[in-house]
Amino acid sequence: MTPLALAGFGVMTISGVLLFVADAEALWGSALYWGKLTLIGVAGLNAWTFRSLFRDLPDEIPDAARGLAAGSLVLWIGVVVMGRLIAYF
Repeated sequence: MTPLALAGFGVMTISGVLLFVADAEALWGSALYWGKLTLIGVAGLNAWTFRSLFRDLPDEIPDAARGLAAGSLVLWIGVVVMGRLIAYF
């Protein structure tokens, strides 16, 4: 699934750059925009940490792996919420 996820991230990056260019001045000063970018960076670090620590998962999934997976869900939900809020503030 990693190649598919990376392809999706690439498409998301291209569309994000195009959306940024459309209203760069307003977005540059938006705390929500910078918060969203920060969450994306932390989510990337979270994914890298997961892949580094858990290349091959045993039959019983470690609590650390569950924590990183839950953190990933929370981070990406935060990215979506902040992205939607940018339009209103």
